[in-house]
Amino acid sequence: MTPTQFSRRSGVIIDVCRAHGVWFDREELRHIIEFIRAGGLDRARGIEKDELDRERSEIEAKMRDVSHEEHLASIASTGGLLGTLLRII
Repeated sequence: MTPTQFSRRSGVIIDVCRAHGVWFDREELRHIIEFIRAGGLDRARGIEKDELDRERSEIEAKMRDVSHEEHLASIASTGGLLGTLLRII
């Protein structure tokens, strides 16, 4: 059994068994239903989406930075006036 928080935000810990499924302790199923009815599942999904969007933006920014640095390095290695200036900087 692996204790797992339902929906990562509900506060309800359920027991998950890969071989046998999900096991609920007393009142856990009722708490999950209340969480869903109160809109908790939709809010949790919205938070997860926002976190994924933020992470994607951070990764894209890092990729742009690396690409820009690689471009500058390739210009610097080609020589000429611009390459000399970039090597000095």
